[in-house]
Amino acid sequence: MTAAVEIAGMFVALALFVFLFVAIFFRDEFRGLLRRLVGFKVRATGISFQFLAKAVEEKEKRKLPRKSGEKTLRKIAGGTVLWVDDVPFNNRLEVRALQVRGVLVDVATSNEEAVAFARKGDYDLVLSDIGRPAGEETGVKLPARLRAADLRCPIAFYVGKVEGDRAPSGDPVFDRPTPLFEFIAKALAGKGAGADK
Repeated sequence: MTAAVEIAGMFVALALFVFLFVAIFFRDEFRGLLRRLVGFKVRATGISFQFLAKAVEEKEKRKLPRKSGEKTLRKIAGGTVLWVDDVPFNNRLEVRALQVRGVLVDVATSNEEAVAFARKGDYDLVLSDIGRPAGEETGVKLPARLRAADLRCPIAFYVGKVEGDRAPSGDPVFDRPTPLFEFIAKALAGKGAGADK
């Protein structure tokens, strides 16, 4: 019995090693495989709605009507998003709502990291905060940096309190999940395996 347990343990350790090796050294191929696997997901609009509804409750201090929330979420059925925020925890519910809908979300915590992601991957949408800690480059400078890195996709800002509906770069600014997700649904239209009807 002990030998069988040791063999099973070695098999699990070997499988984990192979998985990590593939994930690290074949990153782009692994991401492609991950995208295909996400395409087989069950359409979990209800689960996605729960994350979005909680975000609306926290940030808009209101209840999100199920019918309108699910209508917006059904338009999102995949795609790739680069989300840039020095405090990713602030967007955890929004990110989970997208992931459940089949969106691959990469998270960067600085403009520098975002540019590195942009050079390695192709994104359908970039979302960013604007304010950063003192001494760090602000999110307002991100659009020019990404476009210089040859990333051509919509960019929007998601902030705690909006001061204007457009950033100096001309990109839209949101401070509430509801209009942000309406924008995301338009930006990702046709990017997935097909939205729910």
